[in-house]
Amino acid sequence: MILEFLFIPVHLHFFAESLICQTLTFSRQIVTKILPVIIMTSPLSLSMFDIENHSKISTQQLSYLSPNSSPNRMSTNFSHPKQPVQPVPNLHPSSLHIGRGRHSEMLTLVVSLALSITVIPSRSDAAIGGPPSCEGFYGCISSLRQADCAQGEVLISGALLNGCCPGCRGGQGHMKVCNVNVANRRCAPGLKCSDRKCIYDRSTCLHTIHMKDEEEWAGWYPRCNLDGTYASKQCRGDRLSGRCFCYSEDGRRIFGWDWYKDASKMTCACSRRRAKLEAEGRSGVTLHCLPNGNFEALQCDSGVCWCANEYTGDPLVGATVVHDSLWRLLPCYNNTLHGDSYLRQCESAAFAQKKIQQKFAMRGTDGVSFNEVRCDYDGSYGSYKIENGVVYCTWRDGKKIGSYQVRSSMVSSVNCNCARDTVIYQEAGIPFTLACGGNGNYEYAQDQNGQLFCVDGDGFVVTTDLRPNESCDKFIYNSEFYNED
Repeated sequence: MILEFLFIPVHLHFFAESLICQTLTFSRQIVTKILPVIIMTSPLSLSMFDIENHSKISTQQLSYLSPNSSPNRMSTNFSHPKQPVQPVPNLHPSSLHIGRGRHSEMLTLVVSLALSITVIPSRSDAAIGGPPSCEGFYGCISSLRQADCAQGEVLISGALLNGCCPGCRGGQGHMKVCNVNVANRRCAPGLKCSDRKCIYDRSTCLHTIHMKDEEEWAGWYPRCNLDGTYASKQCRGDRLSGRCFCYSEDGRRIFGWDWYKDASKMTCACSRRRAKLEAEGRSGVTLHCLPNGNFEALQCDSGVCWCANEYTGDPLVGATVVHDSLWRLLPCYNNTLHGDSYLRQCESAAFAQKKIQQKFAMRGTDGVSFNEVRCDYDGSYGSYKIENGVVYCTWRDGKKIGSYQVRSSMVSSVNCNCARDTVIYQEAGIPFTLACGGNGNYEYAQDQNGQLFCVDGDGFVVTTDLRPNESCDKFIYNSEFYNED
């Protein structure tokens, strides 16, 4: 895709030693927008509008490095549509100064020229006549944030310059009329067209950005990655007593948390890796995660063991990957911490249970009931267990917490977050005053001394002015209240 622009600087004024220039933007030789463009020496900083895709870059740096250029020289790809690509000369702000008396002369020049901004394809693509790609560049450096986008616009990856740079992209807003076959009637990112109306697309995190724009929305919404997945670390509350949790790409809270004040190096990479492997259908994953979702130092999985980088899980530089029978020879092995078995108590119990089930199945014996053993990603016992058709909330050692329970047919709705937090806050010496439901989850509606308010599934307040008989669902981003399908 070629973005057609008229790219002629016109002097306006100087402010705080910054040069502000103005361009006239053309699409197919028709004037459509007048937008500011800041032109500086490399790296190039642009503010422009992608007419075809309703996308905007707002005073962000778009820094492209050509593989054939030195690291200190940016390759900027501006060319006349019918002329060979010429390198942009080094520009100094003083060289862009055009006196007021030359405005009419410049406007004449503006109308007579049409330049284009395009991404030069990689050599392989150009050689075979394929579509342009970003593989020929080292990357795009952008400081653009969601806060820089206009209301109704969403910051997404690949919105500009042939998918090489992020940008703000708009479209039809929530509950607006849409038509997927008409470019200017398509829904904005995070929304989908259903029955000619734009509704929340809950398969992507980006739908929560539109919820924030709703006038009545007062709740918390998660951080999103530019590709529409959920950020791996989601933090709540203040930095002193708040907490950060690990989330999967599709927005499920998974194993791993830490206090906000201690979470600066929390990546959740291990929890993410395990959650993804299990979602793909793999059983028997034995990666071990730290309580905050990072990788433990010693890892064994798929028959091999290695000393791992805490933040990525990759083998340490220069480290040896060994057969799992040699795991105790690794330099990261600690006899006090690891003992004689890599598998922890819960994992060993779950492994033995699975072996017994397999033997019964091989002999044609089905329907044998077992008390399910669930383990967390650090090898400790999971947040609940099922015994004799009843779900009980449990602590890390496998012991039941209080009297929280529910029949097993309701297990899909159980998380025991509240039940476990009663222990966590007690151990931290912090008073715990919120109410738990009978199943160990947080009650959304809370009442303290007549003050009504709502909390979400993690126990954090999402609104403080709940009216009597009012539902909390509309203040919780992932509640069924927002399922518009």
